[in-house]
Amino acid sequence: MAKKFQFRLESLLRIRTHKVEEAKEALNEIIQARLKKKREIQEREEQIQAAHAHRGGKSSRPVGELQAVWHHVESLRDQIKMLEQEYSQLGEIETLRREILSEAMKKEKVLEKLKEKKQVQHGADIAREEQLFLDDIAQRKVSQL
Repeated sequence: MAKKFQFRLESLLRIRTHKVEEAKEALNEIIQARLKKKREIQEREEQIQAAHAHRGGKSSRPVGELQAVWHHVESLRDQIKMLEQEYSQLGEIETLRREILSEAMKKEKVLEKLKEKKQVQHGADIAREEQLFLDDIAQRKVSQL
């Protein structure tokens, strides 16, 4: 009877598959964080545009109000600079996590290829055993005649 195929490194393959999933999740978290930073930057830029539009005619507004708007715009610009630095840092982290994911996927792929080769080899071994068994039966029949 044919033996069932059993891959000796199946547990290692499961571990590597799990590491790939963890790396994907970590990468997705960073991507989401970068998108959030990008939205925050866009919101601040929209606030600056709204402040400039709200300012309207300079001569009709009191000086104190114009100064407040100017300080608010400067504060928003400072926030944008800080957010852009954070966005850049998240980009570097994203690059690192992509590399980690790539490496984990390579290691998983190596084991998957090895498993496929072992399965093919197992199939060939089973076919060879069956052929030997059938040849043995045929020889016995011939020798009995």
